[in-house]
Amino acid sequence: MLYFYVYIATQIVLESFPISSSSHLVLLERYLNHFGYAIDHCQGFFFDFINFDLVSVDVLDHFLHGATSLVIFFFFFPQWRLFFVHFSRCWRYILSIGLLTALADSVTLGLYLMRGSLLFVCPSLGVGLVATALLLFSLLFVPAQKSGRLTWRTASILGIVQGLALLPGISRFASTYVAARWLAFTPRRAFEVSFLIQWPLVTLAFANSLRMLAAQSNSVNLLGAETILVMLGAGIIAFYALRLVRNLVVTQRLWYFAFYMILPLMAWLWLC
Repeated sequence: MLYFYVYIATQIVLESFPISSSSHLVLLERYLNHFGYAIDHCQGFFFDFINFDLVSVDVLDHFLHGATSLVIFFFFFPQWRLFFVHFSRCWRYILSIGLLTALADSVTLGLYLMRGSLLFVCPSLGVGLVATALLLFSLLFVPAQKSGRLTWRTASILGIVQGLALLPGISRFASTYVAARWLAFTPRRAFEVSFLIQWPLVTLAFANSLRMLAAQSNSVNLLGAETILVMLGAGIIAFYALRLVRNLVVTQRLWYFAFYMILPLMAWLWLC
């Protein structure tokens, strides 16, 4: 059970950082396997932990997106609330942003369906980790221009970048944020847009996981009090982690995480 809770906390907390949470979970699993703790994906990732038949990695990850969705919602709620308070004056802008977000996410979903044929772009976790590090380091060379905004063109580009971030080791947050900065978005606007286009996807993924879990007669095993407490605690940490990351964004120090990426890369080299 301890590994189950560590997995939950790791997934939720690291979603707030530009370091690829999924790659850290893969490294965690390889670390356990390295010391003789084998995990059988064929029977369900957490079969031995919670007696929950056929819970796949994807279903559990999508279920944990529920916590990420709530963290993003409460973090940006003060800003989003203003638009709806003044809806009569902002409805055209809200509609425009909604359509552009839908465009970006549609492009991402299209690439998600094609992910099997895209693996040649990033065939291994190590390549993805290096790509994330280089993306973050490139922030040092972004021009000082501040004219970027969400348009049909930039939404399409960000959708493509977000889709490519589904490949192993590539951080979704890092890649979309860096892409937005190179598209002349201000640091704060790039940060906001990165999570804006993520939120509908993680919310839909969570809703879909609930539909799949509802078909299981013993789904209550996944919603025990201890699990909910771990998710709640991890969500609170993720919220404040997002505040820390925003401060780094505003002070243009997010590139510091490029040096952090050396650690998971070294772990990958050791565990391989």
